[in-house]
Amino acid sequence: MFKGIHEHTASNDITKIIRDAYPEKIMAEYANRAMKEWMTEPYRHYFHRTGWIQAMDRNTKKIMNKRQNDKMITTEEMMSLVGSTIVPKLNATEELYLNSKVGYADSDAALQAVCDEVVKLGVELRDENVTRFVTEAGRCIGVEVGGSIVKAGNTIISAGAWTPRLLEKSKISVRPGFFEVSAVGVAIVELTDAEYDSLKSMPILVTENGMYSQRKFEHH
Repeated sequence: MFKGIHEHTASNDITKIIRDAYPEKIMAEYANRAMKEWMTEPYRHYFHRTGWIQAMDRNTKKIMNKRQNDKMITTEEMMSLVGSTIVPKLNATEELYLNSKVGYADSDAALQAVCDEVVKLGVELRDENVTRFVTEAGRCIGVEVGGSIVKAGNTIISAGAWTPRLLEKSKISVRPGFFEVSAVGVAIVELTDAEYDSLKSMPILVTENGMYSQRKFEHH
């Protein structure tokens, strides 16, 4: 198992926005399944359903992330939900939509909870980096971890943006263009406890300039 280093991971792995609002149908379906899992044990204790509000332009040529049950709201309703006294500046063709199912998860804490549970079942956890896949006759038979080989009947790797590099180090070739890399810029502003308490139920805001959310970064 590799816990990851928050400063060097894609986005920020302490918390994650959990949503089903994706323009691609297959992504939306997978995300919807995942959101249902976040409502079960032990994950539900780490999932905070705040909802999110999107500003959408009717004339945009972009594929919007609107879902079937998103509700159009007024600027007054938005101001009430986010606790704002400033009227949002919208173009004449922009509209506000609320998705009440979206929220954020304390992913670090949720992962630790899962680790604690699997240890009780007898699973061995190793806090070391997976350095490469181990293959035999074209079949993956395990991984190299901390200089030693761990073999398994089935190997599951969740490496995210490091997947191409891991395959390269394992001398496993893939066709050109198989992976598409994208980046997300993330800015974090530290809040006082009082500021967090006043904003923690605020829906995530989604605009053409990015997403804004209030999340508490702490280890449980």
